[in-house]
Amino acid sequence: ATLLRTLLELTARSVLLAYRRFVGDVDRVLLAGGGARNRVLVGLLAQHLPVAVLENPKVREPLAFALLGYLHRIGEVNVLGRATGGRDLRAGQVVEPYKNSP
Repeated sequence: ATLLRTLLELTARSVLLAYRRFVGDVDRVLLAGGGARNRVLVGLLAQHLPVAVLENPKVREPLAFALLGYLHRIGEVNVLGRATGGRDLRAGQVVEPYKNSP
């Protein structure tokens, strides 16, 4: 039990440090997947971050792509090069197949 608690603490602190280093202040952190079902981990994260658990994990991918598309549309960079090891910042490309259709 002590080893598991230590690993949970390490995981929570790693997430917190990553947010501080790469993201900064946030209004809310959405959790999904196995970690979101771990009440102890969610509690540890909630001590330092505004955590909300996604009840339906199927919304993760659509939410991520909606956010990336929105950031691209408003001209914001949607890639953290320093988090991925990339050097240049690119917003990617949005394909709008019906935009120029008859």
